Amino acid sequence: MKEIEKELIEINKKLFGNNFEKRPFIRLVLSKIDELYFSVKDKNKRKNIFIIEAPTGYGKTTISLVLSNLFFKRDEVFKTIIAYPLRTLLEDQNKTFSKIFDNDFLGCRYMHNPTSPYLVRPVTLTTIDTLSMTLFGIPPEDFEKLKNDYGLLGHFFFSWSNVVLSNVILDEVHLVSDQTKSLSFLLFLIKYAVEMNFLLVLMSATIPKNLIAVIENSLTKTEKEKMVTIFFSKRCASFDHSTYFYESNDDNFVKDRKQKNYSIDLIGINEEYLEKEIEHLLTVNSEFNKVLLIFNTVSDAIKFYNYIKNKIKDRKIILLHSRFTESDRNRKIKELEEVKSKDKYIVIATQVIEAGVDISSNLMITELSPANSLIQRTGRFLRKSNEKKGKIIIWYKREQDKDYPKIDINISNKNNSQYYYLILDNGIYNKIKDKIKKKIIKKLKNSDKKEININLYDKKDKYNTVQVYYSVYDYTLTYRTFEFLKNNAELNFHLPFNTNGKKGYNELLDYVYKRDSFEYEQEIIMRFNYVFLDFARASRRAFETFIELEGSFVRNSLLIPIEIENCNGIIPLDYKTLVTLIKKGLINEIFTKKSNDEMENITGIINKKSKYLKELIKYFVYNNITCLVIRSNDIKYDQETGLSW
Repeated sequence: MKEIEKELIEINKKLFGNNFEKRPFIRLVLSKIDELYFSVKDKNKRKNIFIIEAPTGYGKTTISLVLSNLFFKRDEVFKTIIAYPLRTLLEDQNKTFSKIFDNDFLGCRYMHNPTSPYLVRPVTLTTIDTLSMTLFGIPPEDFEKLKNDYGLLGHFFFSWSNVVLSNVILDEVHLVSDQTKSLSFLLFLIKYAVEMNFLLVLMSATIPKNLIAVIENSLTKTEKEKMVTIFFSKRCASFDHSTYFYESNDDNFVKDRKQKNYSIDLIGINEEYLEKEIEHLLTVNSEFNKVLLIFNTVSDAIKFYNYIKNKIKDRKIILLHSRFTESDRNRKIKELEEVKSKDKYIVIATQVIEAGVDISSNLMITELSPANSLIQRTGRFLRKSNEKKGKIIIWYKREQDKDYPKIDINISNKNNSQYYYLILDNGIYNKIKDKIKKKIIKKLKNSDKKEININLYDKKDKYNTVQVYYSVYDYTLTYRTFEFLKNNAELNFHLPFNTNGKKGYNELLDYVYKRDSFEYEQEIIMRFNYVFLDFARASRRAFETFIELEGSFVRNSLLIPIEIENCNGIIPLDYKTLVTLIKKGLINEIFTKKSNDEMENITGIINKKSKYLKELIKYFVYNNITCLVIRSNDIKYDQETGLSW
């Protein structure tokens, strides 16, 4: 432990100087990893799966830094991989890691940043997507070779070993549990880490107890014995694996968070008056100078930015979302750094603000979102120790003539049955069923179906499905969050446990996320396993699985690198949005760009294949395409507002 303590002190000094704040919980986490992993000589008796819950703003990045530096000094381990669900988070964390490690030691691997090919550097920062592809033996570096029938001729062993011989840290792991595919990958990774006996550390500020229960229930007895969870606060739950709780009122961090004084308002807004209503909220709360405005969609954020930018002259207004080129995003992050020192600004953003952007506010006006997302957002509120007073306003688009969040539906017609499987909590359905039925009937107004029956079935695949959303989020999770906030005005978004008469945010998490909130497919996990059982054609099997899962082992929607004509820079756009733009006729022509900058017009091919994602992915891979170039009169790119249409 003395070695770890020394590393912790040295890294804190490099980051914060000699007057750094001590974080006892970080020390506890490192001591437990040392006690249960490093100090156990018999490798088969080691605990090697660690799940860490630490509050937003506590500095859990220090855990990754200390372990990365320490791993390299140990004879038995020579490198560390730190994976992030978001590219923006990786880019931000790279700035911190660069203060500790030099360029020969540290590298990155993600879209168009290959400084650590095959994840070979002693410390590599990567995305969860690149980690998964390398783990299964089809890293981005080898993609071109996959068009050959014989695959990679055993080179996949190099990719496998680069992961297996590393220690792996997944940060913001809650973002890898919110979809069926991503949770299936996470469970496979845990099982694989146990089998191969490498250290796997999973970290987040928001880990619902039911997520832990679902993970635990998916594991065998032997696998559970390898798992350790370390909570910052006590939880009203019992688990069948090693669990440690930390709750200390002597922690300076806890003392500081208790001193935060703020109110929380929950406000419904008619969508047609959205811009004016939010402008009014800014006006009546003008006493607060550091404002963070968060929208759930890029289009709403851009629309409000254009509405307000010429109306406010006394402070800098910055727009930040996911549809900027890397160079423009970096420029905006630099602008953020500059305005932070002036203590007077308005930042208009989307979900990208939730992780990896070091900004604080004393007025947060945020659109309603599920608990995980909302807690991450409030991690950017009164973030500094000297910030004591503020206000949180959580607003939502109100359903017409009702006082609950607006309902959006998406219908998937699988057959000609009049039965519709509704993906919605039964209790919530009973409260809003009249509105749901009207929306479904309106959506199907051109249908020739004479009868429509709406029920909640167990077997989704046999029926047409109706997915219910608020904005881009699952309606069940959003409504439960709304319900909890409506009944609990006194909530501490800064601490997970109850204090000063306020409920901690863990109560919100555990109210919103039930066991059925987390779904995984055993069939997907088995597919992942089969890759490692077929040495003769492992890379081909991995590639076939990659195609079958529609271009990602983790995400439900494939991110496609695109360029807008006359705009120099790559913008990641999800496949579903691209298809929507094609269907709306907003794209005139689409060209492919190859690694040698050769261009080819594929508008006709895209129009034919856009419905068949698997075929489209094959076309990209087999033709060595690096990005799509879009020519459009309706889709524009601007350095200040990004990609819009």
